[in-house]
Amino acid sequence: MHHFMFAPEWDDACASCSSAADGISGLHRLHARNTTLVAVSRAPYARSPPFKSGWAGPFPWYSSYGTDFNYDFHATLDDRVAPVQLHFRSEDELAEAGTPWTGGPWTEGMRGEELPGVSAFLRVGAQVFHTCSTYGRGVEEFHNGYP
Repeated sequence: MHHFMFAPEWDDACASCSSAADGISGLHRLHARNTTLVAVSRAPYARSPPFKSGWAGPFPWYSSYGTDFNYDFHATLDDRVAPVQLHFRSEDELAEAGTPWTGGPWTEGMRGEELPGVSAFLRVGAQVFHTCSTYGRGVEEFHNGYP
């Protein structure tokens, strides 16, 4: 699952996430293994790029609008909604590492902001297991626009 950066109040989706989505094609190898890729953003579905443009990309797009989904996966940071966890560190751990969430140069201005990420799940029968998530530099493999 691609945590696609597109907040409800934004006019457009994240340019970097959009570029990554444009570069994804041919998921037949995944589908042959009962696997797929989806995108999830917080903007209402009626404002999502597939809805607005009629885009029929190789993967489904979902909206988590009005839910805690993005906060549960720390793809949206807002301590008024859920405890902050940035790159698998709590606010206290970030402060202890010298990169406090509210003041470090790379976290400044992130209150209530979207973060890119990738999460993987495994379904066994009716049970779904969250097996992995990566953020920051871990999503660079999605950016294969240049050979």
